[in-house]
Order: sequence, then C-alpha cells, then structure tokens
Amino acid sequence: LRFKKDFKGAREVVLNVNYRSPATIVMVASRLIQHNEMRTQKKLKATFDEFNAVVYRVFESSVEEAEWVVDYIEGKRREGCKYEQFAILDR
Repeated sequence: LRFKKDFKGAREVVLNVNYRSPATIVMVASRLIQHNEMRTQKKLKATFDEFNAVVYRVFESSVEEAEWVVDYIEGKRREGCKYEQFAILDR
C-alpha cells in the first residue's frame, strides 16, 4: 500500500485481468476482497464469461468441512463430473 510513497517515480501496473478463472469465480473473489479496507482499489475482470455454480457453506470444524467437501464432490462424480471440474477456495 505504501509502494508509491516508498519508491518515488515508480510506475504502478495494475493486474486486474484474470485469464484463467471463469467470470463467476472472479466476481465472487472480487466481492470477498472488497471487505478488506487495507487494499488497493481495483476492479477485477475475467476474460471469458463462463458461469459455474459457487457453493458457500459455514462449518463448525475443519473436519466437518472436509467431510462435506468429499461427500459433495463424490456425489457430483456419481452424476458424471470429473475431478478437474472442481475448484476449492479456502482461506
């Protein structure tokens, strides 16, 4: 956040285009990071408009969370999905 103050004359390059993730993931990520007041403001963009479902859940423990993730993915696998069709974002 202090880069321009610490390095006078430096050129700032904003990396706000995501070339890998679908628009849904970029949109959710952007909404999450908006709550961080200690960040540089920027608008994230995706290069392709593929929209996939994003699942959000709250769990009492990491074990409960892991069990749910495994059950969810295995259920989708039985429906014909492949492992490479899933992404898990965790913080």
